[in-house]
Amino acid sequence: MKKIYYLLLSITAIAVSAIYVFDRGVDTRKAYENYLIDEFSNIPHHDVSDMKEIPKMDRPDMAAIQDYYEIIDPKEQRVPVERLKEARKVSEQRQAMKASFSSGIEWDCLESDMGGENAFVNVGP
Repeated sequence: MKKIYYLLLSITAIAVSAIYVFDRGVDTRKAYENYLIDEFSNIPHHDVSDMKEIPKMDRPDMAAIQDYYEIIDPKEQRVPVERLKEARKVSEQRQAMKASFSSGIEWDCLESDMGGENAFVNVGP
């Protein structure tokens, strides 16, 4: 009798935890998906014939839209400008650190008459 009681209790606990885990993020994800669908509807669409005439490299508007959707914050549904400024400062600091680190290295080229063929040493039984 105790085995059945523990079995039912464990099945109930697993079911409740599964419902909690899988149902928790669905509403926020669905809301963000609906937000993106609404935002995508604001993008001007061209006919297929117009798209064939416009080279892909000549679409800076689509590149800007892609950048916008890459940096948008899903929770706030906006571009967090204040965090972008901080991120740019960190990026500039890292680039400066990388440039100062690599600028101290000097390479010496050595003359060589090697032909470009590699000889492999095979060690067999």
